[in-house]
Amino acid sequence: MRVQTYQAMTIAFEEPELIAANEPLRAEKLQSLPYCMMVEGEHRELENFESWIRETLQEPVNLIYHGKTGYNLGFAEYFFATDGSMQQALRIVPRIYSLYYNAPHTGRGVPLRWLRQLGNY
Repeated sequence: MRVQTYQAMTIAFEEPELIAANEPLRAEKLQSLPYCMMVEGEHRELENFESWIRETLQEPVNLIYHGKTGYNLGFAEYFFATDGSMQQALRIVPRIYSLYYNAPHTGRGVPLRWLRQLGNY
């Protein structure tokens, strides 16, 4: 799992109508949740990240799933009310990875159960 840019997501999809379909919802979310980050990952990684948000930040998960780019891969954009919450989330992303064979991730990560033991990372 890795942090990506909005531009990288638009290039990956190559279909402007897919991106345009989410723009009204994205604009609405940004009004109340002004901090956002784009993540590319395997679906299990995204689920683990969402669990981490709920358990560690103790916030509801606010996201737009932009779509799949491969069999089990996709882009999701997460929205936060504070910069501090987003910064914590940015730091944890490289440490969440899939146990699936050949799952694309950047660098070393640790399983979610280890992160839970660390507490408020």
